[in-house]
Amino acid sequence: MKPNLLVGDFIFVSKWSYGYSRHSLPFSIPLIPGKIFGKLPKRGDVAVFKTPSDNSTDYIKRV
Repeated sequence: MKPNLLVGDFIFVSKWSYGYSRHSLPFSIPLIPGKIFGKLPKRGDVAVFKTPSDNSTDYIKRV
């Protein structure tokens, strides 16, 4: 894999690679106190996320 992403590149992401929490469901049921099957990202992993202030833009960062 090249060390960067270029405009027009496509990536596949997994929404639950770092575990499940009550916020993983569309409705927040307080049945799960923390994360289950959770793990920390490793160096070189690519994370895709949205910020609470801008929910329409996907941000991509390499850990």
